Amino acid sequence: MYLSFTAITYVLIRKLKSVSSVWIAAILVFWFSYEGYIQVQFTKTAGIVSAAGILLLFYAVTLEKVSGKALLLGMLLSCAGFMFRKNQFFAEAALLTGIGVYLLLQLRGEERKKQYQKLLLYFGTFGSLLLLVLVLRIVNQQCYTSQEWQEFRRMNSVRRDLYDHGFPAYDENEEAYQELGIDEVSYRMLRSWNQMDTERFGVETLEGILALREQKKLTPGVVKSFLREFAVKIFKVPCFYCFLLICIYWLLWGKHGKAEILALFYEAFAVFLVYLYQYYDGRYLLNRVDVGLWLAVSCVVLWTFAKGQEYFPVRTGAALTVTVMLLLVYGFRSEWRINAKTDLEKMAKNRSAIEAIHEDTEHVYVTAVKTVSFHQSYEVFDAVPCSMAENICPLGGWTAITPLYRQAAERYGITNPIRDVIGNEKAYLVTGDIDLMMEYIQTHYDQGAKAEIIHDFGKYKAYAVQKGD
Repeated sequence: MYLSFTAITYVLIRKLKSVSSVWIAAILVFWFSYEGYIQVQFTKTAGIVSAAGILLLFYAVTLEKVSGKALLLGMLLSCAGFMFRKNQFFAEAALLTGIGVYLLLQLRGEERKKQYQKLLLYFGTFGSLLLLVLVLRIVNQQCYTSQEWQEFRRMNSVRRDLYDHGFPAYDENEEAYQELGIDEVSYRMLRSWNQMDTERFGVETLEGILALREQKKLTPGVVKSFLREFAVKIFKVPCFYCFLLICIYWLLWGKHGKAEILALFYEAFAVFLVYLYQYYDGRYLLNRVDVGLWLAVSCVVLWTFAKGQEYFPVRTGAALTVTVMLLLVYGFRSEWRINAKTDLEKMAKNRSAIEAIHEDTEHVYVTAVKTVSFHQSYEVFDAVPCSMAENICPLGGWTAITPLYRQAAERYGITNPIRDVIGNEKAYLVTGDIDLMMEYIQTHYDQGAKAEIIHDFGKYKAYAVQKGD
């Protein structure tokens, strides 16, 4: 985050070459720093880092003498963003092509030789970046070639599609669900994110559920529905207002030449396509995704400002910056205290539960989703002690199906967590919704099974599940 925001500030000040640019950069960085530093999330990090890296690359290739240091750091930041989340990297790259279009439009009127040299430099630089991320992709895939990791990738792919984009409605597909062995209780169990009944919820079953979903088609009706919804919901995105503020600056003090207007029309079309794709894909207007997107679009608009022009006096710039900062502090007043005393107390309670579980090495704890949580127990810069999860067997999420967690569970004789917890003196079930868990167990495994509270962790409890008489 620090390197990325420093790079963005550096590029904007060097690119605009005016005192006014300091205040504009301050507003931009202050606005997005809240999202980057306080509400830390890896997709946001991927977006901000990718935007900074690609912006730095554009700056490096537009200097009279190409900056090798800027190229290297731009490549490193861009690749880091790709490794965090490749989809976010490509979304940022798609939006930042607005700068590329602007640079190509500016080539008009230059002598042919100079045009060829710059085209070679532009396409060579970004072609090299594309080659680098392709190599990283191949290396990453080679790290997971074993059978167990291939099985994980297959299961995680279908799991992600179902939980990110939604399950087909049960009442509309009841017969098909029944053929897959999924009754209403099983459906509710799956919808609670607890999918680790390895016998009933195997990968073939989940793929069968995924196949029930109606295939989407990009029709004019879908586009109209998107535009109608987007026009309203976009105003609920906090970072969009920073972009609007920069647009006001551009209207008042920006450069309004043909190249600038055409480039920004292209940028508007790129935003339309990126959001239309997200709407079509079913993951739409998510804060963690939007942060990087609107940072990229804001940088494109700022790139088209006239070089060396003073947009407003120093006092006006300072007043604008302070006003925006005060508005942000007021608008985000509840979130600024995300690590306040009450939150730290909650973390301490969650951490004490994990520590109690860890100390009980004689038992394995089969944990339902929304119970044991490491990210709700430790702060960003806390180091989680080694082997804290060695006797934890999660029932849902991507971690549950990783070979590491599966191998840890097998040391306690757990292969099917929901089945193997029944009548097992070495296993406890941790859940905040024991009614659903017992309904599922009694329906599919042991009609007379009973749950006895062993530990009370507050919002959730640990139970010994006893066999029926």
